[in-house]
Amino acid sequence: MEHLQTALEKAEEGQLQAIQKEISKNLVRVYQQIAVEYQEKGEFDNALQFFEKCLDVSQRANDKKQEAECYQKIGMIYENQGDLE
Repeated sequence: MEHLQTALEKAEEGQLQAIQKEISKNLVRVYQQIAVEYQEKGEFDNALQFFEKCLDVSQRANDKKQEAECYQKIGMIYENQGDLE
């Protein structure tokens, strides 16, 4: 995760969009895996933290499909906790 975060920062600094998009996809996948593991353990605050990181990277990469998926997962956690707003 840390290597991908560093690589993404470097790609953004160098304005390397193609590389940035590829790194973002991998970083989103890692964040999702971590979030799902926390969710399965019932650690919803930690799961939300990683889904929100996933959302941030998706937005920066302008990946609308992935962004929508992150919103959906975040919404499900809030719903499961009884927070319907």
